[in-house]
Amino acid sequence: MKTAHGVEPAGLSEPSGVWRASSRSSHQPRWTIGDFFDDDTLAAWGDVDLLRPASGGVRNAVWFAHVNGAPCVVRRSKRADAALVWELDVIEAVRNYGLGAPALIPTTAGERSFEGVVVHERVDGRPPVSHGDWAAVAEYLATLHSRLRNVEQRPGFRSSVDLLATEAGGDVDLSHMPNEAGARCRAAWARLRGRDTSLIHGDPGKDNILVTAEGVVLVDWDESRVDAALLDLAALPEGVSPLDDEERWVATQAASAWGAAVSWRVEPDYARKRLAEVAPAV
Repeated sequence: MKTAHGVEPAGLSEPSGVWRASSRSSHQPRWTIGDFFDDDTLAAWGDVDLLRPASGGVRNAVWFAHVNGAPCVVRRSKRADAALVWELDVIEAVRNYGLGAPALIPTTAGERSFEGVVVHERVDGRPPVSHGDWAAVAEYLATLHSRLRNVEQRPGFRSSVDLLATEAGGDVDLSHMPNEAGARCRAAWARLRGRDTSLIHGDPGKDNILVTAEGVVLVDWDESRVDAALLDLAALPEGVSPLDDEERWVATQAASAWGAAVSWRVEPDYARKRLAEVAPAV
């Protein structure tokens, strides 16, 4: 594995291979590439040059790379094996329905992942900006939710309505939240009872949407699961949302509650910001 690749990767302020991580907090821990990836694991794909870390979530290590000369994204997932296999199956199913998602790059042995590492193609695109862009995103989500209704729940995960009767599933563990905070989240999720459920992306914000010449591509399926479709639709701007005002309020309340619950331990400041968006339980 080569870490310099003849250039100074963006985001590397220390000697080659050392990255000062970005964070919502004022603390900046120094992580090395070796904390996430090792040569033997990456060698399963052949010649891998890690270029720079991608910005974004805190749960997985994600790097831009060249893999056998092609631009790719390398990710180490912290998911259990069954949950990761489910996600990779979902990505392939989404692509089979003609919806945009990054193609998986197999190892030289033909495996989709190895020791928790997954390699995707790197998609060239831009975030949605115009009404037309967001309308295309709305159409994408409508197709996703209608065609992938009969999907089994991701192993180890629970839907928002399931969490009315249990404390933990996926990235949510309500036992770590104060009672009032957990009650506020559950009150928001209770309004989703009886709503349509399907496969959802789980985080279809603009940072995970790319508009390309071929159409919309959704990246980062790490939070995908079976849940109320309204949770995805909460991300759509008012002008293109298919929801009326009451449904949109229900959707945004439930999505804010979800954002608070999944971030409570890993991004506490962000979690409290999202919780403040949720109406108190009554």
